[in-house]
Amino acid sequence: MKNTSYREMLRDRLPSTIGLALIWCRAKERWLDHVYYSFINIYKDQSERHNATKVVLGMKKGKVHLDFHKTIDWDNLTEEETLYWTRVEHWVNWFRKQMLYVTQTYSMYSKRGWPKENIIRRIQDEYLVGYDRKIGEKLATFLYNNLSKD
Repeated sequence: MKNTSYREMLRDRLPSTIGLALIWCRAKERWLDHVYYSFINIYKDQSERHNATKVVLGMKKGKVHLDFHKTIDWDNLTEEETLYWTRVEHWVNWFRKQMLYVTQTYSMYSKRGWPKENIIRRIQDEYLVGYDRKIGEKLATFLYNNLSKD
């Protein structure tokens, strides 16, 4: 899809935790397209598009409280798309609940000088116990790599 100012507005104002979850799911571009075509592109007037973008993002007085569930047009999805977005929503919720703790764990152990492999293992052991070992290791590495960028 061609980048539009509204699409970029969505990208720029997307809370970082949700953005990270969408990157993890390889769904960020698909989400941007879905939101743009389902909620913004339906309006002709530029001010209506601008307002629709702000509503989707949950922007009120400088604060962003995006309700991911409301950004999906559930009524117009196929069964396959519903399953896809349900899985993505699971990860968005996981990231929302766990990222603060994962960030604290990363920060604490990196300040102590722990090696990358040990921090990744610690994140995996503390927050990803119920997941397949390979997925847990892959996600813990993904989280470490994204946290170490900051």
